[in-house]
Amino acid sequence: MCSSDLTFVNGLGLTWNPGERVQAYTHPLWMLVLSSIYFFTREAFFTSIFLSSLISIIAVSLFAFRLASSKFAAIGGLLVFTLSKAYIDYSTSGLENPLSHLLVILFFIIYLTPKLSLNQWKYLTFLASLIGLTRPDLLLVVAPVLGFDMWKQRNWYSVKILIVGFSPLIVWHLFSLFYYGFLWPNTAYAKLGAGVEMSTLVVQGFQYLQVSLLNDPLTIIIPIIACIASIVSKKRPLILIAIGMMFYILYVVRVGGCFMSGRMLTVPLLLGVIILSQLKITWSQRSKWAILALVLLIGLMMSKSPLYTTSQYGGEVEESKFGNGIVDERGWYFSGAGLLNANGKNMPNHRYALLGRRQNVPVTVRSTVGYYGYFAGSDTYIIDICGLGDALLARLPLDKLQKWRIGHNFRSVPEGYVATVRYRKNLLVDPSLKAYYSHLSIIISNPLFDANRIQTIIKMNLGQYDSLLYQYSNPN
Repeated sequence: MCSSDLTFVNGLGLTWNPGERVQAYTHPLWMLVLSSIYFFTREAFFTSIFLSSLISIIAVSLFAFRLASSKFAAIGGLLVFTLSKAYIDYSTSGLENPLSHLLVILFFIIYLTPKLSLNQWKYLTFLASLIGLTRPDLLLVVAPVLGFDMWKQRNWYSVKILIVGFSPLIVWHLFSLFYYGFLWPNTAYAKLGAGVEMSTLVVQGFQYLQVSLLNDPLTIIIPIIACIASIVSKKRPLILIAIGMMFYILYVVRVGGCFMSGRMLTVPLLLGVIILSQLKITWSQRSKWAILALVLLIGLMMSKSPLYTTSQYGGEVEESKFGNGIVDERGWYFSGAGLLNANGKNMPNHRYALLGRRQNVPVTVRSTVGYYGYFAGSDTYIIDICGLGDALLARLPLDKLQKWRIGHNFRSVPEGYVATVRYRKNLLVDPSLKAYYSHLSIIISNPLFDANRIQTIIKMNLGQYDSLLYQYSNPN
């Protein structure tokens, strides 16, 4: 749960910092689902864990009883999910992964029915829209399926169904453009627009896969085996699923992966299990048990297997760091946020949460804003030097003097920016940046229906102010 849920439920709008409309989240549907439960509980920590766990249980139950083609396939799939560190870590984390898993499973339950009816096509497009609302890049997963079916039908009625099915996603982006002033979340500008070269990101992306292969091998091995199996099977539906899976993995490599080890690989793992669960295996019972035993052995060989978790797991120590900015995120926070360490404490008991609870200044500069930002409350303005929740810094290039880390592109705070947010007056020193911020602040702070704001949104999205940023970044 992020601060946007808190401000939204408390009637302050879908905001991050007070008085500014900035979309600091990438998962609108998950935000709305989580906020609707938080509205009744008014408790964030256990609410997010309970909701994540509940949705995860529903998802794997649907896989076992509705999607798997046999008892062996169901047992094998459940065993893989249990032994995959990434799948377990992010199925109970409070992030959007559980909802992504559920929607993907529902999508393929419908898609893999023997004869896809026109009515089912309507449900597919609607579920694809919800998948895009949960995490936009996951549309790559379902794109081959939808694209092939559209090509096969080749009529205007199917196009009409596609548009109607995608209406939730279309409506959200129109709302985002009006409310926030931009089609895409602020986090996208912060992570993808920092000026990191593509070759550097690709190398980082392969290192991301390598970290999972070494520390969580099932999460990498299963998608590879499934991809090969789909080709051998010559079954078009399975091949299309495999193509979507590979599209997404290539995208993960292209953007450099993530600093959270395995987070972006749980859906490819799920797709791999779905493909394998559809194969009609005619092997003997002994062979099937041997396969399950091999999966179990690989899972148990991992030193960080979910089955080995104790109250002493992880911590902010070197063993939680995998290198290249990638960490065992669950291990990093477990000592202060793991349920095994609750013991009647005010959870989460992590130092970032403790610092946030003690926050008593109106403006602060931070690079870690998760727990800290939530518990500091909506009265504190946090200048996030990674730009995730800051509209101005998200659009500035990274600070080349600081060590670059995937997902955390550190920016220099421009001279006069702290005073600007403190006194609500444009006190930026650089003339080009001052001019740019004057337009940006109109979008994020002026009344929604202000005519000047609407005009500025149009000009900003057409790139009419980009030259001001260029002049700031390239003063010579």
